[in-house]
Amino acid sequence: MSYCAVISLGSNVDSGQHLPWVMTQLSQLSTGDIQLAHWYITRPWGQIHQPYFINGAVGLKISHTPKALLTQLQQWEQYCQRQRTLVNGPRTLDLDILWFDGQTINLPDLQIPHPGLYHRDFMWQPFVDIMQRWGYDCPQRPNGQYAQQIVAHYANLPQVVDAWHGINQRSNLHG
Repeated sequence: MSYCAVISLGSNVDSGQHLPWVMTQLSQLSTGDIQLAHWYITRPWGQIHQPYFINGAVGLKISHTPKALLTQLQQWEQYCQRQRTLVNGPRTLDLDILWFDGQTINLPDLQIPHPGLYHRDFMWQPFVDIMQRWGYDCPQRPNGQYAQQIVAHYANLPQVVDAWHGINQRSNLHG
């Protein structure tokens, strides 16, 4: 059986290395075409004194179940030496399942749609990009406060990595 999933990707440590690597992994996992969102440079969420992030999303068709997909994503984060010592701290790689074939899942270690999807622009906007490319109707975003973190967006990964380096250098931050 094949499912449609939207995965968010984020990084603010060695992003030019980790994001292309995980894109290759995702393309090998996919059983069909991959849809790419625009890439977004975003302000850090929570711990403010750290480099800006690069965020994006991919939509792909997969044969994995949600739990198997989560396990695979966590293995890739570990491979890229993701540290979970600081809540909202710097990340070599942050992978989240935003949406999985229209399912709602509420388990202790897996919530779909992702709990931050509707409240964090760095998740919401790439998600909308993918849903529009697939021709799906996007769910309505509830009224409320949203984290306005997007600084800029780019169509491809090399452009965003170059811009990200420039922004972090001007801000005297290192990624």
